[in-house]
Amino acid sequence: MKSERERPSENSGMTTKSFPPPREPLSIGAIWDRCRRDLPAIGGVYLLLALFFAPVIFEGKGLSPAADMVASAGMYRMGEEAIAGGRFPLWNPTLFCGLPMFASLQYALFVYPPEYVIRALSFVFGSSDYRIWLFHYLIAATLAYLLARHFGAGRAAAWLAGAAFGYSPQLIVLADVGHGSKLMAMTWLPLIYLLMDRLRLRPTPGRAAALGLAFAVQVLALHPQVAAYGALLMGVYILYHLAAGFIGKERTPLPVKLLGWWSGAMVIALGVSAILWVSVLDYARFSMRGAAAAATGATGGGVSWDYATGWSFHPIESITYFFPGFFGFGNETYWGTVGTPDGTPFTHNPMYFGVTVLFLAVIGMILRPKRIWGPLLTLALVAWVLSFGRYLPVLYGPFYHLLPLFNKFRAPVMGQVLLLLPMTALAGIGLQALLEQLKGDSGRFKSPGSTTVRPLLPKILTILAVIAGAKIFLMLLSDGLFRSIYTGLARIIQPKANPQVLAAALEVARSDALVQLLLIGLLCLLTALAWRRKVAALPFTIAICALFLLDLYLVDRKLVTFTPRGTKSDIFRAEGVASHLLKQPGYFRLHPLDTRYRAANWWSYHGIATTNGYFGAKMANYQAFMNEFGIDATPPHNWLTLHRRPQVLDALNVRYIISSYPLEQIFEELKRQGQGDPVRPASAYLLEVVGRDVRPGAGPFVYRNPGELPRARLTGEFQVIPDLTATYAAMQGRTWDPRALTLVDRKPVPEPIPGAPGRAEIVSFTNERIEISTAADDPRLLVLAETYYPSGWTATINGKDAEILRADGVLRAVALPAGEHKVVFTFRPRLFYAGLTVSLITLFAIAGLGIGVIVRRRRS
Repeated sequence: MKSERERPSENSGMTTKSFPPPREPLSIGAIWDRCRRDLPAIGGVYLLLALFFAPVIFEGKGLSPAADMVASAGMYRMGEEAIAGGRFPLWNPTLFCGLPMFASLQYALFVYPPEYVIRALSFVFGSSDYRIWLFHYLIAATLAYLLARHFGAGRAAAWLAGAAFGYSPQLIVLADVGHGSKLMAMTWLPLIYLLMDRLRLRPTPGRAAALGLAFAVQVLALHPQVAAYGALLMGVYILYHLAAGFIGKERTPLPVKLLGWWSGAMVIALGVSAILWVSVLDYARFSMRGAAAAATGATGGGVSWDYATGWSFHPIESITYFFPGFFGFGNETYWGTVGTPDGTPFTHNPMYFGVTVLFLAVIGMILRPKRIWGPLLTLALVAWVLSFGRYLPVLYGPFYHLLPLFNKFRAPVMGQVLLLLPMTALAGIGLQALLEQLKGDSGRFKSPGSTTVRPLLPKILTILAVIAGAKIFLMLLSDGLFRSIYTGLARIIQPKANPQVLAAALEVARSDALVQLLLIGLLCLLTALAWRRKVAALPFTIAICALFLLDLYLVDRKLVTFTPRGTKSDIFRAEGVASHLLKQPGYFRLHPLDTRYRAANWWSYHGIATTNGYFGAKMANYQAFMNEFGIDATPPHNWLTLHRRPQVLDALNVRYIISSYPLEQIFEELKRQGQGDPVRPASAYLLEVVGRDVRPGAGPFVYRNPGELPRARLTGEFQVIPDLTATYAAMQGRTWDPRALTLVDRKPVPEPIPGAPGRAEIVSFTNERIEISTAADDPRLLVLAETYYPSGWTATINGKDAEILRADGVLRAVALPAGEHKVVFTFRPRLFYAGLTVSLITLFAIAGLGIGVIVRRRRS
């Protein structure tokens, strides 16, 4: 029996013979010895972020209150109040007549493990809401640094790779647009790749558990689309090494043992994150992202092709990898192709990761062997093609039709983060290869890389530097040449582009091209001189890092706007109208006719319930309801509901209607358009509050709805219509009146009979529990003007279970016998608690096994 075994080298990927290393128990001292030399580099990344975000950390300023930040502020406040009160924030009653709060990912920070670390380290990142941004930028950069170190990069080269990822425009812009969950999920991609590669090199239970926990944290980061990209990363990695082993390009083909441990890692990940994904997948059945075709217009479950491929990346926009402002930059100048079919842009910043990063990545692929950069380049190419979306349907189609969850996402351009990750890692590899060349040291990688290009590299770089300089000279000499080329290309790409926007974009593109050409020329010239030993290693490293920082800073500084810290509080200050509404007794809803004064989510921040709102994953039935009656449309289309079918608003418990225009003017305009007289004249609506600015279009004009129905009411007349579309058709009829007739999806038992209405009084109302006291002489139907959601809401009558019916399309109803009753609606989703149980069991099992392994090692 042999005393030595085959063991793969972690740095080279080659197979060497060696004795297995002795197992030593980890100690604080051993961990410190491993990490202390890397701390200055990590501190350098923190310093970089601290300087960039100095107005936030040191001056008490905040980030610009982007639309998504404003939209989510009420959800965040509601979630924090629920946690402080010792309960799970599971339901939001303020938007769309109510919808799941946790399962729809409006607020679920309490299941995200790093959140507790962030709160504990407030003294490092500041005590404001922005600590979560700074923490993730630092962690993202640190993990990318460790990934580059794993590939053999020295600390200086790895620092550049880490800063390139954490400081990249694709991540920095997320702070300005308020996409916190996207940043949280993107942060863990370098760690997943690192642990995946380490597991391949030496499959062990510990490494499998680490990979599973890392992926679980990404899933718990509250952004399913980026988590799916993390799974795609692992899938591409496995397929690459399977193919390389099959065709004999790798000496150690992917072993079955690795696939087994990877499968175990995924079981751990799913078990730990079950508290989240179980509820999210359950909600997907009712969400507009995953419901049936009747509600969404998609084929099968999921969103339609047009919706899924909105915000696709046109291949021609790859020009922005070199010239970030080529298609304009910002709201006023962007004219590019990354938008929905109706022209709504995804973002006004380019998918830019730095021309310095791109330059060093190419150098890395020239100077390093393919076994190092092959998997990274493959991932980059897959991500690049994935982002094309509708512009290359033959390639994106398999993602949409075959891969799990992809028919529930949109914005294929987001897949570019899987391009950013390998490019930054390759940049660190490339810089390290250059430094080793300058020092005459081949390092750990004995392969000379490309033997064809390598000897010619200094000449090629010199020629490129000369070409860049010549282009700069021509652009300075002749502005007309650049203008004619630019406008000609624009006519081909976007024939309908606004001429004024195009003219403004041309100036941005020209100045940007000059700067980028200068950077490219300097990079090529500097590298060519260093290759010929005209520049020493240290000055070369400093110069490259300086150009890199200048490169990214010129773009990043345009993406973030700092505002006085009080800006957010000013936006949500409860002025006269809100103060008036907050003083009103009872339970009611507000119906905003437009967003020129305040969006629905603004009212949600103050706990005022509304009929609509802004959220990207609404319930499908309610979305269909809003589409049917124009509740979520823009003026003048949403005026028609009030004009033709005010009974719909009555049924939703709408007490107040707020508009930027007087109702008299609205109804006159609709009559002029041929809509006839309104069902209720404008004089029927009491003008209760008028804003200081009474000009039409300035608002606010707050009207009292004369037909308001209470939040809980008793009725006797009913009609059974199981089909939702048929229910909406009946509600469109002029004979339907919610006071006299309730449309239900099933026959109530006991069957209500007409008669005196009786009494229904809300005794207590919280987000997840509603108690109602009723009394009637005959059987009645209790209608609650809250959204019908069958997965979690239960009802009891005097403590006994009762069936909840769907009433008037989107509301709830319960059949009551005659007499006095106590009816309690409770939201307790079983799958949430099932997921919570699975997560806790998995965590305890992992902790127990880990303690057992440590004890056995110490005893041995």
